[in-house]
Amino acid sequence: MTQAKPLTDDERIQRIVQLFKEAKSGSYSTVASRLREVRELVHEEIAERLSKPLNEHLAQIPHATLHEKQDLARFANAEMRCLGVAIRCPKTGLPAMLHANSGHDATKGRFQFSVIDHKPHPTRTVTSQTLPMLVLMPHFTRKEPLVDYWAKTLGHSQPGGKRR
Repeated sequence: MTQAKPLTDDERIQRIVQLFKEAKSGSYSTVASRLREVRELVHEEIAERLSKPLNEHLAQIPHATLHEKQDLARFANAEMRCLGVAIRCPKTGLPAMLHANSGHDATKGRFQFSVIDHKPHPTRTVTSQTLPMLVLMPHFTRKEPLVDYWAKTLGHSQPGGKRR
């Protein structure tokens, strides 16, 4: 099975318009399927268009100290989250967030990529003393971090489940 060639910007936008037109009527599953494809295409477009300006903006924010690195990481993660994108981890290719911790130098700190995998302990991959170039990717599916824990604790097998 061959993988489809990625769409150009113009092709992606044309496909979004086409899907919106087609989603005006039809069964729930047909309309929802088309709108899910729209969402995926829009987030691909956002990731592509945001990468360069975000990297340029972050480079202008002070990040020499640990505290500055932490502030920068919080800002970057909030911006990416609200736009439905994440960093593509250069090691795993998975969606990741930017973190800052003390590492071996508590005053300067370091940046780390943390894969968004919803495990109890974050999977940290790449570490850098300097601000790394962020390559963005769509990441619009968000799972609340403690949803499985509380569902299990309260005995819910699914949303709206009953306590045991």
